[in-house]
Amino acid sequence: MFKETDIILASSTMMLPSKGEPYANKCDRVKIIHLNGADLSIITDRNLLRGGDMIDVLLASKVQKANGYDHFVPPHKMVVGDRTALLIQLRIHLNNLYKINAIDPDSGQPFETDFDLTQLVTKDVDIIPDADGLYDFTFKKNYATPVDIKFRLMTGEDEKTLRLLQQTGTYKESEYTRIKIAQTIVNVGGNEDRKLIDKFLLHTDLEELLYLNKYMNDVMHGIDLNISVVSPGGKPVATFLTFGYDFFTS
Repeated sequence: MFKETDIILASSTMMLPSKGEPYANKCDRVKIIHLNGADLSIITDRNLLRGGDMIDVLLASKVQKANGYDHFVPPHKMVVGDRTALLIQLRIHLNNLYKINAIDPDSGQPFETDFDLTQLVTKDVDIIPDADGLYDFTFKKNYATPVDIKFRLMTGEDEKTLRLLQQTGTYKESEYTRIKIAQTIVNVGGNEDRKLIDKFLLHTDLEELLYLNKYMNDVMHGIDLNISVVSPGGKPVATFLTFGYDFFTS
């Protein structure tokens, strides 16, 4: 006879793509509780989906300290690359096949196909942060001498801050990239004043600002979401894996 004591929570240990480099305690692994019936109320909650908080709530309930391991970083403080990897791993445990849409190069028409999420690979990032988890970048234009800045990688907390700013109408959609960059810059030439950082970004060279944005993305550890699928005609199609809040229900 089946008893309540027979109920178990399936789990696994996952190594973080960042290898713990951005974190002060260098936490490089966590325990993941696999999705179960209790999570249905989270992934389908309209209020969480509408407010953009579903992922935060889900990760908070599914990610724990790895067994026998002393270090831990709560998901909301993890860098975006690690958070994305955790979501993908949760989806793989649910079902490794995920339906995506791409464009047939022969007909120009969209087509749907299954992609095996286990085929995703970790990005190869050679640049590592300093002991404080910070990265360096130098602006060379528009100034008498080069200006060095330090920045950190975007975290779940940063994403939530940006969501709240968008919801309150604090800034225009066209300002998103600049605000995102400002959120993660720690200092400009050693100066940590937030108003000065914002003013600096408003007046700095656009080409360098865009390059900084690309550089921030390049050094972000995580999963490479550039993938290839096969068209109905048998041709390889390069595309980018995107997923929304239906990631766990579609």
